Order: sequence, then C-alpha cells, then structure tokens
Amino acid sequence: MKINTNTEALFGQRILGNTKNETDTILKRIASGLRINQASDDAAGFGISERLRYLTSGFEQAQSNIQDATSALQVAEGGLSNVSDSLQRIRELTVQASNDTLTDTDRGAIQGEIDQLVQEIDRQTSSTQFNGQPLLSGQFASGTGAFDVQLGPNEGESLAINIEKVNSSTLGVAGLNVSTRENASNALSSIDTAISSVSSTRANIGANTNRLESTNTYVGVARENTLSALSQIRDADMAQQSTLLAISQIKNQTGASALIQANLNSQSALKLLGS
Repeated sequence: MKINTNTEALFGQRILGNTKNETDTILKRIASGLRINQASDDAAGFGISERLRYLTSGFEQAQSNIQDATSALQVAEGGLSNVSDSLQRIRELTVQASNDTLTDTDRGAIQGEIDQLVQEIDRQTSSTQFNGQPLLSGQFASGTGAFDVQLGPNEGESLAINIEKVNSSTLGVAGLNVSTRENASNALSSIDTAISSVSSTRANIGANTNRLESTNTYVGVARENTLSALSQIRDADMAQQSTLLAISQIKNQTGASALIQANLNSQSALKLLGS
C-alpha cells in the first residue's frame, strides 16, 4: 500500500467532482425545463434549436403582420362601403332629377344634396386611414406602389396588395350636374361607372383579405410544427431528469462513503507504522 499518495482517495475525489458536475447539469435542466441550456450541452442540437427558435419568432411576427394587414384592408373596405352608399344615394337623386314633373327649384334642391354627397365621398376617402397612412389616396395604386405584407420568416415570402385611388374625381362624379332633365339623364352612366369601379376595388380587397386569412392559418400551423420540433430537441424530459437526479445523488453518496473509507484506510496504515 502506498501511503504518501493516497490514489484511492484521489480517484474518489475525481469521481465526486464528476458526479457533482453531473448533478449540477441535471438540476439546471430541471430548473429551466430545457435539456440544452448552452452550446456545450449538445453542440449540434444547440445549432438546430437556435435555427428553429429564429423560425418560430419569424412565424410569430408574420402572423402579426398578417393581422395588421387584414385590419388595414377591413378599414379600406369600410371606407369604400360608405362611398358605395353615397353613390347609391346620388343615383337615386339623379333618377329623381330625370323626371319631367320636377321644377327647376326641385332640381336645385336635389343638386344641393348631390353636391354634399360628393363632398362626403372626398371626406370619407381622405379619412380612411390605418396607423396614420391613407389607404385610398393612391399611394398603393397599381403602377405607383403596393401595400407589401411579409407573410413568412424568409426572404421572398411577401404579398403586394394594390389599392386604387378613390375620390370624386377618379370616380368621375366631381362636378356632377343635374340642373336639367337632360343633364340628369346623361349623368346616370357616369354614376354607374363609379359604382362599378368601387365594387371592383372592394372585390379586390375582399380577395386579398381571404388570401391573408388563409395564409394566417398556414403560418399558424407552421409555427406550431416548428415549436413541436424545437421542443423535441431542446426541452428536458422531466421524468427522465428526476430519475437521473436520484441516480446521481446515490452515486454522490457512494463516492463520498468510498472517499471517507479510503482516508480511514490511509490513516490506519500510518498509525500501524507509527506504533
């Protein structure tokens, strides 16, 4: 037996040190709920989990983008619905003004209401805004620009939405004149064109809204699947970790007992030599 260098005690100390590190790692996993807390825990798994985490964050932001865009389109649709109501009322008045039984005074009163409705159309279109941006001003019209929505976490996953400029001038109802029966009759075609134009713009907005809702569902599923994959790689199995902790604690107790015994053996040998 070697007395000056207690190899059994040194071995026991090393085992205890390893067991302590193992126990610390297990306790950290139990506290955080994560199997991978740092790159050294699993270098390959850490790299994959980080990429999945970035994707998850990207999907979450994409859903937020889609929801904002959907809200903006709903605001635009609401504004156009009001414009459509105003145009329908203008058409009713114009049909009324086409009647020969009316006097010039009657048509003058109708003209006054139509003028107010035309001004209301311009007010409605200019006040149709989302987050301070006017939606019907033409800045998102074809050939001018687009309302771009990032639909996913990667480059190229975007949707360009065009919203045509809408006001009394673009609709062709600015300066509408129904002062005579002939003028009123001729104005009907312009009003019908305006109604058709607004309906077309609303249909385009509706189609894009439906697409956004469908995309939002897809992105939500993709996010859930990515989170599931991330959980499989990164999250700790708590039942397994609890079992490993119990084993580690037993190993720690066994190692401590062995170290105590090794030290006692060494001390006993020294006493024998000294006696």
